[in-house]
Amino acid sequence: MYIEDATVIENKVIAEGIHRLVLSASQIAASAQPGQFVNILVHDDLVPLLRRPMSIAGVNKDSIALIYKIFGAGTTIMASWARGQRVNLMGPLGRGWEFDSDSLPILVGGGVGLAPINFLHEYLLGISKEHWLVIGAHSKKEHFLAHDPANGILLTTDDGSAGFHGTALDGLQSVLQENENVFHHVKA
Repeated sequence: MYIEDATVIENKVIAEGIHRLVLSASQIAASAQPGQFVNILVHDDLVPLLRRPMSIAGVNKDSIALIYKIFGAGTTIMASWARGQRVNLMGPLGRGWEFDSDSLPILVGGGVGLAPINFLHEYLLGISKEHWLVIGAHSKKEHFLAHDPANGILLTTDDGSAGFHGTALDGLQSVLQENENVFHHVKA
């Protein structure tokens, strides 16, 4: 675990209400694993007092990416950060995920819970490990990935405006039916 002063590289809206923050944080990036998170000191003042835990959504060389939604004072402050802003981070924290190399990983997520799933997805792509990514949202406006079942990416929407009409769990059931002869195993 490191305490590192990071620099904002990018902070932009990537879908309706969803932001992507990229921070230069070489020590954390070098040791981060899918499933881990950082604690962010949002402001030097007493308000908000506590650090904000944010799942790591990806790593690229010396930087980490976070995906967040504005929910309160801390994330409102984060949304205002501009390129060059200095941010104090603590991490990586938590235990990374493990999986059986003989299984077909199926990653399921949605909303703000998508960040660690995205990191694992990028990791599996990087090692050319076949897997499925099932991402749920209320509508097309909340998705920032492309629906691509031929390449293992299944987007679901509650309103049917993109991808599979239904919840992420409905999408998971569809993937499981298509791959019923494949061994599935998850370690947490």
